[in-house]
Amino acid sequence: MGLESDLYYYQPASEGTHELSAVLERVGAERTVNVEASPYYVLRGPDYWIDIQTGMPSEGLYPSAFIRVALTNPPMVLNVLKDLFSALLASGGGYIEDRNKNVFDVTHQSGHQYRQIDEGTWQSIRAAFETRRTQFQQHFGNFVAPISGDDVFEYIRQHHT
Repeated sequence: MGLESDLYYYQPASEGTHELSAVLERVGAERTVNVEASPYYVLRGPDYWIDIQTGMPSEGLYPSAFIRVALTNPPMVLNVLKDLFSALLASGGGYIEDRNKNVFDVTHQSGHQYRQIDEGTWQSIRAAFETRRTQFQQHFGNFVAPISGDDVFEYIRQHHT
């Protein structure tokens, strides 16, 4: 979203929040608390953490999801993210949009929309994540932990202000 995380937006091609929820549960995401009445999921394991907030679309036609990946995650998170993107696009079509604003590099252009995750697309997503992660580490140290973006933001607030 800014310093601490990568943000992606998923917009399915057809309606059905139950379908979106089913896909998230199929890939292992756990439904947690509701944030402002929107279902919130976490896809986590010992080496990764991905936050997913679903709800009614603010910009699209059908229920959508915001996917946030803290830059402190170990590299393993990229494999899980690729599987998540592939599962979402395979079940609901639509697109995934890069919503990252690179605060360390003002020349970075966000807004790329991906309708499939082929090898070239994935290499581009992976390279952008790794670049932002390196920039994060240059500013805040080599802090590696599979935690939520909120926890990373809190860490920055406590240790770098």
